[in-house]
Amino acid sequence: MTSKNADIYDTSAYRASTNDSTRIDHDENYRGHQLRILTTDWPRSHGAGTLYTRVSVWIDGHTFRTPSGTVDRLVRVLRQYVDRDIEDTALLPRLLAMHDVHDSRPPADGARIEPGAPAYVLAYRYWRRGVITAVGNTRITIAFTTPASLGRVFRKSVPLDQISL
Repeated sequence: MTSKNADIYDTSAYRASTNDSTRIDHDENYRGHQLRILTTDWPRSHGAGTLYTRVSVWIDGHTFRTPSGTVDRLVRVLRQYVDRDIEDTALLPRLLAMHDVHDSRPPADGARIEPGAPAYVLAYRYWRRGVITAVGNTRITIAFTTPASLGRVFRKSVPLDQISL
């Protein structure tokens, strides 16, 4: 999420390219990433007095799709996205070193169920070796990667009886 376009934060460029009613509703630097939420009011039809609002969400100069909602909710979603990206970046080297897609069945069950412990989960027709990232009362979230994922970290939340340690 590095910025490739330095002039993307210039609001005059937004106003010239979109509409004079573009405004910045939120702008912050969160954990080294620039978060920006822009809104633009557009008329619904010719001559009508009602407007609808278009929301543009940017992280480090790149557009980002989020569900609709208030600005506070969008900020919360963006922060969660940045936190997940930072966590995935830290987990990726460990996951790449441990994934073994050719193993078709998991090893014997163990008793260590805590975040950071290795575990196997059935995903995409294979038992994938990953790392436990979250433990709930009835479900466990495991982060794993695949040989063809090109560095993408997948997460799967499963019931306790569907994993093997």
